[in-house]
Amino acid sequence: MSEETEATIQAEESLLGAILIESAYAGNRDAINRARDIISPGNFYGYLPGKAINQQSQRARIFYAMVQSESSPHQVETARTLDQLGLLQAGDVALLCHLVSVCPCSLDFEDYAKAVKDYSLCRGGTRRPVYKGAI
Repeated sequence: MSEETEATIQAEESLLGAILIESAYAGNRDAINRARDIISPGNFYGYLPGKAINQQSQRARIFYAMVQSESSPHQVETARTLDQLGLLQAGDVALLCHLVSVCPCSLDFEDYAKAVKDYSLCRGGTRRPVYKGAI
């Protein structure tokens, strides 16, 4: 795996973990609403244009479920939303736990969202990498 791919995945995991933590702490949708103003599931590494959301990467599906959630998208609510949407797959609940454990700082979720967007633009060839290595 390339250094840029590793950094991309770290930014995505940091973002999702920060949203989970902030949503549980604040009990509202502020973090996911602000993140979705910056990115969409299509910005996640491994997103396959033209494919259904259930065929996308775990991280893209989790972000989609967070956006679709009717309440604060903490771990339990996100798992429940994945299940209700028919998107819950093996390993998703474990990944939700992992995301919380690897988040460096939940207050930086907007910075992580911007990094995810920048890496997405780099993969599309419209921008050179802004971040060197991990966040």
